[in-house]
Amino acid sequence: MRYFVILITFFALFFSACSSQTQYNNYITFKPTQHLHNNLNSAISDISSQLFKSTNEKNLLDGVIITSFVSLENFRNTTQLGRILGESMISELHQVGFKVLDFRGRDSIVVNKNGEFYITRNTTKLKDEIQNANILVGTYSIFDQNSILINVRIMNFEEGTVLSSARVVYTISDCKLLNNCTKSTQIDIIKDN
Repeated sequence: MRYFVILITFFALFFSACSSQTQYNNYITFKPTQHLHNNLNSAISDISSQLFKSTNEKNLLDGVIITSFVSLENFRNTTQLGRILGESMISELHQVGFKVLDFRGRDSIVVNKNGEFYITRNTTKLKDEIQNANILVGTYSIFDQNSILINVRIMNFEEGTVLSSARVVYTISDCKLLNNCTKSTQIDIIKDN
C-alpha cells in the first residue's frame, strides 16, 4: 500500500511539473504567425491592443505622452515611418481608453494667411510643463530587406518603470518611409548592328 501511494504521488508531481512547464513554454515562445503585418494600419492597431491588454486600469487614467518612434541605431533622429507611428498611436490609444496628452501645444493659437495652428516643434513656443504623465516610446529595427520589428512601451516618466509593452513585425512595401531607398543603377544597352 505504501509503495502504491508513493507511486501515485510521483506520477502526480511528474505530470503537474510537465503541465506547468508546457504552460510556461507556451507563454514565452514567440509564435511566428502572431503579430505579423503587411499593412501599417493593422500593425498600429495590434500595438494599441497589446498595450491595452498589458496595462492596468490606473495606467489608463494617468496621462500618456507619445513620442516619435526611432531606429534602434539612432535615438536622436526619426524617419517618416517614426513620425507616422507616433502620430497614429495618439488616435489608437485614445480610442482604446488611454488618456492621451499632446505636449506639442502652444500657449496660444496662431492664425495667419496660411491657416490656424496650435501644434509646434519650436521648443521656445511649447507650454512650460506637463505633470503626472507617463510616456510612450517606440523603436524599430530592420532585420531583413523589408521587415521591421517594432517595439513599444509605456513607461513611468520619473522612474522609468515599464507599465505596458507591445511588439509587432511589419513587412514594409515603401522604402521612403525609412529613408533607405537605394538608387537604381542605370545600365546602358548597346545594340550590335
